[in-house]
Amino acid sequence: MLEIQKKQVILSSYPKSGNTWLKFILSYLYAKNETNITLINIDKIIPGVMPAWKYLFTKKYLNPSVFKSHSSYNSSNNKCKNIYIIRDPRDVYISYYYFLGGAKNLKHFSWFIANYEFPYGRWSDHVRSWIQHQNKDNIAIVKYEDMILDINYELDKVLKKLSLPSTKNERMRAIENSTFENLKMNAAKEGNNYFFRKGTSCQWVNSYSNYAKEQFCKFEDISLLQELGYPPF
Repeated sequence: MLEIQKKQVILSSYPKSGNTWLKFILSYLYAKNETNITLINIDKIIPGVMPAWKYLFTKKYLNPSVFKSHSSYNSSNNKCKNIYIIRDPRDVYISYYYFLGGAKNLKHFSWFIANYEFPYGRWSDHVRSWIQHQNKDNIAIVKYEDMILDINYELDKVLKKLSLPSTKNERMRAIENSTFENLKMNAAKEGNNYFFRKGTSCQWVNSYSNYAKEQFCKFEDISLLQELGYPPF
């Protein structure tokens, strides 16, 4: 990870947790001169916090600067402002499965839960690394499901906690440009029909076989679901 500064914002989450949605909102909110943000150009506006993106750290695409990450919490996060998104892991697994494999059904889903080598570790470990720091002034944690219910309220809450500038009209414009329907339609125009699939919550209901549930409970911390207010299987 590159050296980051207190004025910069890191947008983090476990993969397939709504990071890209909020990434588009923040891009429209702070990239004042960008009127058409797509999957093709968004990585130049909010790049990843990786050495390969080093040249972008010198460019002023956003004010404040925002960078994307899927990393667990680490000491470098103490040096900047952080937004962390949490999503029900049962939906995360489903979304991840379809995204990586291009599968048409859940035939191999149980195998995926048990055997896929997740590059950022298991969801429970990732989330716990962040929530133990949730009371810090430089960290705002938001749930994907709450964003779906009221994105206006959740965005306002995050920006206020981190003292990030915005007006009501700017937020409304950014949210309107970043609806799931708009993102999916624009991605399809670019020939990308798989990145945005459903964008809903509770996809896991009626999707997990008994064996898939067993595998999930074997590898993830079920108590964390309850701790975060998610319903049981």
